Amino acid sequence: STTLGPGTRGRSCDLKRTCDNLCCGRGHSVTQVSTNEPCRCKVVWCCADDCTKPPLCQKPSINVKCDSCSSHV
Repeated sequence: STTLGPGTRGRSCDLKRTCDNLCCGRGHSVTQVSTNEPCRCKVVWCCADDCTKPPLCQKPSINVKCDSCSSHV
């Protein structure tokens, strides 16, 4: 954090495209997470989803955030 604002620490970035620019060369941290989301929903008639009692499936994803200045000193 700086006197001008929060800086880049914690800013989300795209690992393949934007981390170097968005993190101003300070590096980034990669965290693997998984969320539970409804799966196997059924389409009812033409235009509605029936997701009232589907099982939950784990969906893995990766969070990438800029490090603070002190992490790479």
